[in-house]
Amino acid sequence: MDNEYFNFEYWLAILNKRRKVLLLIVAISLITGAAITVFSPPLYTAVSTIYFPAPSQPMLSGNLSQGLDADGLDAGSSLFGSMGQTSMQQYAITILQSRSLSDMVLDKFGEKLFTPERFKRNKRVQLYEMMKQPIKITMGADMVIKISVDSSDPALSSDIANFYVTQFKIFSRDAILTTAKNKRIHLAKQKELVKKRLAQYEDEVSRFETSKKVVDIDQETKVAIDSYGQLLLLSANLNSQKERAVSKLTTLREKLKQQAANMASTGNFSSIDDIPNMKDMLNTLTNKEIALLEAKQTYTDKHPKVIDLQKDVDTTRALIRKQVENYLSGVESNLVPRLIEAETDTLSLQAQCDALGSMIKSREKAMEKLPGTKLKLTRLQRKVKSEELILSLIEQELQKAKVEEARDDAEVQIMDAAVAPDYKSKPDVVYNIVLSLILGILFGIMICFYVEYTDRMIVKQSKA
Repeated sequence: MDNEYFNFEYWLAILNKRRKVLLLIVAISLITGAAITVFSPPLYTAVSTIYFPAPSQPMLSGNLSQGLDADGLDAGSSLFGSMGQTSMQQYAITILQSRSLSDMVLDKFGEKLFTPERFKRNKRVQLYEMMKQPIKITMGADMVIKISVDSSDPALSSDIANFYVTQFKIFSRDAILTTAKNKRIHLAKQKELVKKRLAQYEDEVSRFETSKKVVDIDQETKVAIDSYGQLLLLSANLNSQKERAVSKLTTLREKLKQQAANMASTGNFSSIDDIPNMKDMLNTLTNKEIALLEAKQTYTDKHPKVIDLQKDVDTTRALIRKQVENYLSGVESNLVPRLIEAETDTLSLQAQCDALGSMIKSREKAMEKLPGTKLKLTRLQRKVKSEELILSLIEQELQKAKVEEARDDAEVQIMDAAVAPDYKSKPDVVYNIVLSLILGILFGIMICFYVEYTDRMIVKQSKA
């Protein structure tokens, strides 16, 4: 190929030679863009934003009567657990996008939104799809739900957006009150089951003391039993938190995979286990958590030793978070901040659960060294203590459920009600003109080069 093809001035010379063609194409593009802008019907956008905070997560699991070991005690994770509920924000999106609410919008605003002829001509299924263009319901990373409505009538767009909010409040209030009622009934039943088990264990202790003529155990053993029961419940509660964190993390990973399927810039993401030295860091965190728990069994939270150990734990957690941030630095997604938080929480809770599990096993081994009669009595009293703590927690959750059931309205926060817009949002004159100009220049350059190429080929053929 001649060197002239690599000369920038050569290409500029062609454009200068064919400048009339270029200007003609640009002019046609600008006229077309202006015509589309002028003759396109104006659209007005009204936006309403709402926030639907999730209610406090229940601490007690769905089934407290199962998961007991041979001694009648729960090992930890099955005593408490996650309810496995979908986040209330996702639940809110489901309500807003439901067919029931769409039908109500179509019945009330359908003819105005699509014109009477178009509304009657199309079937409901087609109208549902057509609604997705002027009505958009989205949720951002800040968990704020936005309802955006485009219409040629400013008042209509604001009326539809506010109608969604009004109907959503009705739907959500009924659903939450039903959930609270079911929760209250469930906890009341669990309370009765625990009370029966507690009475049964107390009878067992009484019969054993009478048959073996054992009056009581020493104060040191009593303290050990109380400490064991507290560790057991703390372990169970942490396992519940870990399950929720894992569930949240799994959901975020699935969303990230969906984004990766639609966006090439999302990047690759496999598993946090691929981070170098992560296992060593988690083992270090677990050991420090064990040391902290052991110190808290002896000292108060304000003791210098406890404060120093807490600082070590916090420092290790910060290092783990930094590693997670570095690992996810190549992932381009709006989910990354939440993903970092979920990954860090999951790893930290896993270390705490492992630390508590290790301490519980060591306490159990220490109790196994007691004499036979004393060991049997210790086990019985340990069961009584555990049931008393469970009953106390159930009563706390039951009171919360009663309060939720008694409230008059759902916790829907209307951040911004939709107002009739004063200015049209579409068509955007500046955007359309600039876009037309850019497209005209690009297409005009292509036409100029094509015309030049065609002329040269004709000349070559004529010479041949």
